[in-house]
Amino acid sequence: VHVVDITDRRIADARLRDSEARLRDIIGNTNAIVFVTDLDGRFALVNREFERLFGATEASVLGKRIEDVFAAPEMAQALNARARQVLETAAPLQKEDIVHMASGERTYMSLTFPLRDAAGSIYAACTVSTDITEVKRAEAELQERDRAIRQAYVDVIAAVTGNKLILMTEAELEAALGEPVSPLRELSAFEDLSAARADIKKSFAESFPDVTTVDELIVGVCEALTNSIKHAGAARYQVFRRNETAQVMIADDGPGVDFTTLPKAALEAGFSTKGSLGVGFTIMLELSDRLLLSTQEGSTIVVLETAG
Repeated sequence: VHVVDITDRRIADARLRDSEARLRDIIGNTNAIVFVTDLDGRFALVNREFERLFGATEASVLGKRIEDVFAAPEMAQALNARARQVLETAAPLQKEDIVHMASGERTYMSLTFPLRDAAGSIYAACTVSTDITEVKRAEAELQERDRAIRQAYVDVIAAVTGNKLILMTEAELEAALGEPVSPLRELSAFEDLSAARADIKKSFAESFPDVTTVDELIVGVCEALTNSIKHAGAARYQVFRRNETAQVMIADDGPGVDFTTLPKAALEAGFSTKGSLGVGFTIMLELSDRLLLSTQEGSTIVVLETAG
C-alpha cells in the first residue's frame, strides 16, 4: 500500500480557505464597490456595497455577463472594455465614472487591476470603485471660490488703475493679441537688452511708423525684460498689431506674481517681490496705454500696449 502524506496540502488548503474568508470579510465590509469578472466577462464575486447600490444579490449575478446585469448599455460597454484592456495588458487602469442613480448623479473613481493565480497566470479582473462625489463637489466649491477671489482682484486692480492694468488668464491674453509683426525672440543675459531694444525699435519703425511714444514704451518693455531675466533666468518677447494698437509681449517661465502683492506692485513705485515682473509695474503702466497680465506658477506673460 502506497501512503501519501497530504498533511502539508491540507494545511495549505486550509490556509487558502482562511485567506479567502478574510479577504471576503474585508471586501464585504468596505464602503467601496468591489466586483470580480473572469476571462469571459462573467461575475465571479461582488461585495455587499455592490448588492446595496445595484439592488442585486451576489447569488443573482454570479456567472452572468456584465451586460446582463447593468441595464445601461454604455456602462456595460465601458466596464467590458476596461476589463478586456486590463486582462490584455496586465496593467491596472484607473477611470472616473459618472453613475446615475435614483438619489442623483454620483461620481466614482474606479481602479481595475488583474488577478493572478499561484502560477502567476491572470484569471480575472477586479474593480474597486470609491464614491468621490463629495470630494468633487468640495473641489468645485474651492475652484469657484478661487475664481471669485481672482475676479475680485481683476475688478479692483482694473478700477484703481483706471482700466490700465488688466489681469487675464493665459487663454484670455492669447485671444487679446493681434497679428505678430516680428519673430518671437529670447534673451537670457542683461548684455542682450540693448540688442532687444534695437530690435523692437526696428519693428516699430517698419510696422508702426506713426507711433510717437515708441521710446517711452521700450523703456517699459526693458523694465519687464530685466525682471524676467532677473527672476526667471530668461525672457521671450514679440511685437503684435491689434487694429491700430501696437502690442509688445514679454513672457517667462518663472515663479509668477502672487495676486496678493499685485496691488502694491501696480501702485507703489519700486515695490519688489521675488516673483517675475514683480518690480516696475508703475513704470510699465506710466509708459503704456494699457498693460495686460497673465501670471501663475511657471508662466508670466505681460503685454504693453500703445496706440500713440
